Amino acid sequence: MSPILIVALASLVGVVWTIVSGYLVAIYGVALFVGAPLAEGALCALLCRTLRITAKRDVLWLTTWSILATGLLLLVGHLEGAICLVMALPLAMPLALFGAWLTHRILVRGQSQRALGTLALVPFLFAGSPEVGLHAVESHVEIAAPPAAVWRNVIEFPDLPAPREVIFKAGLAYPERARIVGHGAGAIRYCEFSTGPFVEPIQVWDEARLLRFTVTSNP
Repeated sequence: MSPILIVALASLVGVVWTIVSGYLVAIYGVALFVGAPLAEGALCALLCRTLRITAKRDVLWLTTWSILATGLLLLVGHLEGAICLVMALPLAMPLALFGAWLTHRILVRGQSQRALGTLALVPFLFAGSPEVGLHAVESHVEIAAPPAAVWRNVIEFPDLPAPREVIFKAGLAYPERARIVGHGAGAIRYCEFSTGPFVEPIQVWDEARLLRFTVTSNP
């Protein structure tokens, strides 16, 4: 097993863990932000052992590359955005290095079973992830225009000028246009962002008063 394969296998585990926790279980909690990097670091140390890489410095370097590779795979696979990954890196990297260091230390002392047992316990962090409740968020914007004029721009609007701010050019999504197919409740509104369209079936159509919709798909 080559060092490249170690990085590839460990980063693949990190990606799978992210998919399971963030998309299948749908819990962005301890299991993802703590469990995943700890497990990836521990796995790197175990794989290094199979290759007889015993120097602590080498184990930590491979762990570092593994976390960076995980982030790259998540970015290329459109599973996470660049800004989210940059925010998560200061938390994930130290935890992964700690997991690798601890596992390496256990293995150096000849306690392989304990290392495997410690790694096996990490998935149980899922049980410690608190259930997140739902919270309603309301925002109000007062516009100095007749309701009829506002309504026309709520249901659809033409192309907007592209923003010039660096953060949007770096990939942050921004609205481009909106169009609607149909009229009244049951119509479909497409709010098109730079990353793709939001599909919004209309539930309530109270002209010039209330437009209520759900979002059935988004980029």
